[in-house]
Amino acid sequence: MLKVKQILLLFLFIISINFAFAKRQVKSPSNQQLQKLLEKAKLEISRGSYDTALKLLIDYRKTTAKSKKPPLMSLYVIESIGRIYLRIKQDPDAAIKFFSEALNDPSLTDSEFDIIRAWLGRAIEWKNLGLLPKNIKGPEKLFELGKKYYEHGIKSQKYIMDVSASADFSFASNYLIPFTIHFDNNPNIGEALYMMGEIRRRSWHKNDYWTENFYLMEVIRRFPNTELASRAYQALYEDVHFGYTGSSGDNTPESWVELLKEFEALSKVKSPNMPTINKLN
Repeated sequence: MLKVKQILLLFLFIISINFAFAKRQVKSPSNQQLQKLLEKAKLEISRGSYDTALKLLIDYRKTTAKSKKPPLMSLYVIESIGRIYLRIKQDPDAAIKFFSEALNDPSLTDSEFDIIRAWLGRAIEWKNLGLLPKNIKGPEKLFELGKKYYEHGIKSQKYIMDVSASADFSFASNYLIPFTIHFDNNPNIGEALYMMGEIRRRSWHKNDYWTENFYLMEVIRRFPNTELASRAYQALYEDVHFGYTGSSGDNTPESWVELLKEFEALSKVKSPNMPTINKLN
């Protein structure tokens, strides 16, 4: 619980930085009020008052609904709300209700809509697939079996949309989803999240919520400047652009283009001259 609290406080600290230093940001009374909302949310999380923090974060989303804000800041607010519902309150039903209603907001950017939809998909998976399989309670066996079926599915696919791997990916999900829910601090969590991202983007015929966004962004956010983050970014980039490409060409929205640039910066493998980005896990 303490670690989850630290994660959320770090999220809101980063949000504050983005808010203060966003390009073309003009300081005005309304912006100061929004900043105070975020500061109050951070304070309530530090006190363990999660219901109050939730209200403040939701109020922030309503207040900024029609204003332009950095996509990464919007992402972190959505993630903080999702983590309070799922990680702290362990209440997927409440998360499903919130994200389902949030999708009806007509002022959402395309990237916000897709991210909220991905969190809705995660909450549904948490509720429907989160139970540990019978006779398998330890993380090692769960991860081992999930990886085994994942790798077999990858090898059997002739191309990324090939449905021949459906059974393997379904079995892999039955082990990897409970792993990501019950063993979030396991050393293999990054690889498990990445495998689920690949499974969901390769299982397009079963994926109604674009849930791979959740998994791939989690890898980049939690393990920045690593080879794993670089692979996750490449998959996310290809998936987003593919999803918005049709007969008229690539129509990826500007909100996604901006957000992908942020993730690209987070995903680059650290070189000796690159400053370290704090690990957000």
